[in-house]
Amino acid sequence: MLPSGFRSADGSEFAQFRCGSLLPELYHISRDFEEKSSYMSTEDREATLLLEITRARWEVCRAQKLLTECLNQENKSLCELHQFKAKKFADLVDDANLSIGRIRAAFNSHGRSPRSPDVNISMSSGSQDEDGTTFEYVAGRLVAVKLD
Repeated sequence: MLPSGFRSADGSEFAQFRCGSLLPELYHISRDFEEKSSYMSTEDREATLLLEITRARWEVCRAQKLLTECLNQENKSLCELHQFKAKKFADLVDDANLSIGRIRAAFNSHGRSPRSPDVNISMSSGSQDEDGTTFEYVAGRLVAVKLD
């Protein structure tokens, strides 16, 4: 509800204020104008107050726009961060798949026999591939593969 004696220029009720901090500003402006009321008419005071209200609302809209732009930039940055992390983890998965592929290739080319507990360790031998992969054999059977 508007203060008593406050009406719009066309005589209709003015919309209620949306911001509680706007009222103290208006009372402060009103006090300033009361000091100058000796040479200002009632219609001029009302028009000036309406202009001040309009300016305050414009400032609110400008602040809302700035906030929206900041939130938009934050969301874009978060999106870029998530894309970066997704690519990083996709690269890790690709590296793991390559390692698994090397292990499978080594098993397919050298056999998959498990180590027997009764086999003498002194009969073991080892070899190293050109890519740094180490193979350990016991009694002529592959028992371990160590990738670089």
